Amino acid sequence: MESTTSDSSTDAFFAHAAATIDRIDPATVPNNVSFILEQQITDGDQLVGHYHLRIADGTVAVVPGAAESADVTLRQDATTARSLQDGTIHAQGAFLTGRLSIDGDINTLLENGPLLSRLLDSTASES
Repeated sequence: MESTTSDSSTDAFFAHAAATIDRIDPATVPNNVSFILEQQITDGDQLVGHYHLRIADGTVAVVPGAAESADVTLRQDATTARSLQDGTIHAQGAFLTGRLSIDGDINTLLENGPLLSRLLDSTASES
């Protein structure tokens, strides 16, 4: 799959993720949690969004491109990604219907699911 890092849709997906992360209250991020969640968003065979979320030492950062070593990778098409962003669908529903695929350490995702939900929920009212 080819990456189009200069594509405007890549910029839009990354900008949305970065804006969401910027609204997270640092006090809600535990110091004892460390993992990397990578996002891959496609349009057909084209990679149109690629970034990763790094949670470590009480901080959260969104970084463009692939992670050197992601614990979990989420893959979805651009339509699904937009629907997840605007709340039209939820990740669990997207996964159960095959619109979202998950690779990597599923246990890490399950263990940190409540944290991810809290972090994202804390930004929802500010969107």
